[in-house]
Amino acid sequence: MTESQLGEWLQALKSGKYTQVQVALKTDLGYCCLGVLAELHEYSGYPDNPSRLNFDSETVVCLNDHGPIDQYARVICELESAPELYITSR
Repeated sequence: MTESQLGEWLQALKSGKYTQVQVALKTDLGYCCLGVLAELHEYSGYPDNPSRLNFDSETVVCLNDHGPIDQYARVICELESAPELYITSR
């Protein structure tokens, strides 16, 4: 993912527009963190081709799905503290 894509994703997670859910990209109640990313990029192919955005989605899925629902606070902290793990191109 590019630095710009990461910035857009962080902005969306912080916006309050999305309600966090777990175990599914999108439900009637909200989105997991990767569901927000998929929504931003109109990416309907997930999970058939999770490499499209070119980062280790397992890391983020585990962060979103383990522990309490906290409006993406753990995901945001992880993305902001180690962006180099997610940025693969500029």
